[in-house]
Amino acid sequence: MSEANLQASQWMGTLSSPAAIQGTNMKWVRGESLGRGTLGNVVQALDQETGQLFAVKEVLINTSDAADVQFKHALENEIKICSALKHPSIVTYLGHDSIDGCLYIYMEYMIGGSMASVLHQFGAFEESLVSKYARDMLEGLAYLHTQEPPVLHRDIKSANVLMGYGPHGGELCAKLADFGCSKRNEVTLSHTMKGSIPWMAPEVVKNVGYGRMADMWSFGCVIIEMGTAQTPWGKFDNPMAAMYKIGMSDETPPLPASFSPSCRDFTQRCLQREPTQ
Repeated sequence: MSEANLQASQWMGTLSSPAAIQGTNMKWVRGESLGRGTLGNVVQALDQETGQLFAVKEVLINTSDAADVQFKHALENEIKICSALKHPSIVTYLGHDSIDGCLYIYMEYMIGGSMASVLHQFGAFEESLVSKYARDMLEGLAYLHTQEPPVLHRDIKSANVLMGYGPHGGELCAKLADFGCSKRNEVTLSHTMKGSIPWMAPEVVKNVGYGRMADMWSFGCVIIEMGTAQTPWGKFDNPMAAMYKIGMSDETPPLPASFSPSCRDFTQRCLQREPTQ
């Protein structure tokens, strides 16, 4: 080895590398923050042995804190649901670890980030893209709703739809993510208010019991988001005003004027104030 190469090798040896985290099945290094999910911070990570990029939801849990214990139960529910799901339109669960009081949930890395961030950066989608991504989401919802027992997502919105490459690469596809509010729905209807207010179905706001059609209402709201790059219903002065509008009026979120008749009809079918319709 030449003196120059030796000096370069010695210099590279002095460089500090990120601290690796040793999990049960993999050794990985934390990368940049990808945002926050329902129950924790999400970061990019690199598997030091395989070179695989993936996403990690990390939550520090204090078992002596009652609120943290509730978080832990919610995360265990999310893990239980995600570990049983396998579909091209749902972000893939890769495993989890509990290390030094921190719970790590490993998920498929979606290179495009959230649909909300894509809309914020590039603006509203053309109807052809709205149709493509709506089909992706609808296939994921159909899979969830036909499980035994059915899985209710309960927080469908553009921030919980991630964009990444499909199995054959090429164009981006949309996948459902963040099952922190989800539950398996038995025979009875759910009565717990879950989700994000502008996307909530009327029956959720009114607390009269809801099922799979509540997810379909939220899905319809995401179609509006894709066509406008804005939240459904527009801006409200406060959350109570939004809840009153959704729960007590006879209105549905306004549709973009640019939508074709067939797109308008499809979206309106999702936004039925009476879930039985």
